[in-house]
Amino acid sequence: MLEIKVSRLDGISTFAMHGRFDGLGAQLFEQEASGELDWGNHWILDFNGVNYLSSVGIRSLIKYGKKLKSANKMIILSALSKEVRTVLDTTGVLGLFKEAASSEEAQVSLSTEKDIASTVKEFSAYGRDCTLQIYPHQNCVVEVWNPGSALDAHNNHSGDLIMVANEDIQLAFGWADWRTTRKVPVKHGDFCSY
Repeated sequence: MLEIKVSRLDGISTFAMHGRFDGLGAQLFEQEASGELDWGNHWILDFNGVNYLSSVGIRSLIKYGKKLKSANKMIILSALSKEVRTVLDTTGVLGLFKEAASSEEAQVSLSTEKDIASTVKEFSAYGRDCTLQIYPHQNCVVEVWNPGSALDAHNNHSGDLIMVANEDIQLAFGWADWRTTRKVPVKHGDFCSY
């Protein structure tokens, strides 16, 4: 039987679970989970004491993962045993969630995500809207001009970013007065101004 203790701290609900996450365990999880949806928190599912995960348990994880994602919240799975991790990896479900080695590591990760979410800056320049999302822990800024198109800076997470250099994407950037006839060769990755 699955024992579940839920605690809340700083906008994070932590489910400490012990036992078998089987059919009965999934029912118990869903009872606790449905009550936690109203709090609007991110979730940490601490699997430290879980030694078995059935397909019904996986279905419950997917179900609540989708519900939280639609509310712009996330679930982090922490302290997965080798057996539970293998089941999630084999079924392809592990890739749907973030993973942490411990509940404490998951808390730090969510705190970082909340800090990042608060560093979105919006402004207008030359009649165009721009959103900057600052990722201080990666020394990175993402610019989204005319937000609301395919990319939305408010829904980006640091784990979704891929580090590339200008040379990798063969891009030159800068500003210039395009009315001039002066031609200056620009190498990829150069910043140019006239």
